[in-house]
Amino acid sequence: MSHSQQYAIPGAIIIAGIIIALAVVFSGGSSSTGEGGGVLEAKVTAVTEQDHVQGPEDAEVYLIEFSDFRCGYCGLYHNTVEQLLTEYEGLAWVYRHTPYQTGGYEAAVASECVAELGGNDMFWEFVDAAFTDQSALSEEWYRAFAAEKELDAEAFAACQQDTERHDALFGAHVANAQEIGAQGTPYTVLLTKNGDMVKFSGALPIERVRPLVDRAFSSI
Repeated sequence: MSHSQQYAIPGAIIIAGIIIALAVVFSGGSSSTGEGGGVLEAKVTAVTEQDHVQGPEDAEVYLIEFSDFRCGYCGLYHNTVEQLLTEYEGLAWVYRHTPYQTGGYEAAVASECVAELGGNDMFWEFVDAAFTDQSALSEEWYRAFAAEKELDAEAFAACQQDTERHDALFGAHVANAQEIGAQGTPYTVLLTKNGDMVKFSGALPIERVRPLVDRAFSSI
């Protein structure tokens, strides 16, 4: 995990990254595939109003993705999740930040500033645009996105500079990801409305994800 170039990555993220690296070493890089694997057995943090959610408010299953805007595999997985949302009416998507890649922290901050100034729908517009062209992500790109959406430029810049307002959120996401056994990004938890979990790691193709989603729905 690399430090951000313009902002200080919170200590919680640094520590979690080290722990994840050690976990991969001691586990041989194995991943969880819905059988309760991973480093530690723990519950994913419940979905609340503070989360960014796309999908039905009364979802039967939440697809909680721990992700990084600068992670190439997350970019590939983005299309898979979008397709799943069209196939499963009771599925909702929850995005949580685990910015391990260089530049991922800045992108996460920018996305939260967009959400703060433009709302949840605009956050998801940012997600779509960011994963469409990850190589273009930069401070110039974030400012251009904010300008295109007619967000207040001064307020947006001030939000980006006030990183303390985001550190607690990112730290909580990273800590929970580690608790449930995530060893990188993307990491997915399918959380049913009755609290059951199906976990898996990586940008699995949709043919391998569908049976896991079906398993989650069948447990309700």
